[in-house]
Amino acid sequence: MSENILEKIGYYLKNYNDFLIVGHKDPDGDAIGSSLALYKALTEYGKNTIVANTSKISDLYFFLDDVKNILQLQNNEKAQVIITVDSADFERTKLDKNYVKDKILINIDHHPTNTQYGNINYVVPQAAAVGCLIYEILKFNNIPISLKTAEYLYLSILTDTGSFRYSSTSANAFRIASDLIDLGVKPWKIAYNI
Repeated sequence: MSENILEKIGYYLKNYNDFLIVGHKDPDGDAIGSSLALYKALTEYGKNTIVANTSKISDLYFFLDDVKNILQLQNNEKAQVIITVDSADFERTKLDKNYVKDKILINIDHHPTNTQYGNINYVVPQAAAVGCLIYEILKFNNIPISLKTAEYLYLSILTDTGSFRYSSTSANAFRIASDLIDLGVKPWKIAYNI
């Protein structure tokens, strides 16, 4: 089942060119980290990618190089595919239904309360963070993960597991974190800034 969804998401990531990535309003580290990771990976893969949010981003995340690229959501961005991350329901994204209706909407989330509002829904409640799901999508579809992408994924996992203290922390989260460290992530750097 999940391999089928990963393949389907990969089809859109590889065959479409214009993407909009949106996290929930008042984004936390998981929403910011996972949206920036996907933004960076797709941009480096040669896609036209916009990352946006309806809320002002907290100064806490200004140490991230690409945080300056998170635009104010306008609901008129040029996009064929909209990807929402870490958003249990459509309303939290502040996307406009009329703007979205003629586009492919991919919903990537780990909240058990997710309302399955996308054309494609990759919702895995047992995932420690949405960053884990973005990692799996990129790896499964052989989309390269650069150091910057890896740092954003690590941020997502670190913040949503409470620095690996919460009950949501899993062996898989540690495995992914280990892979990200192998890619060059320095855990102290992310932890220090957060």
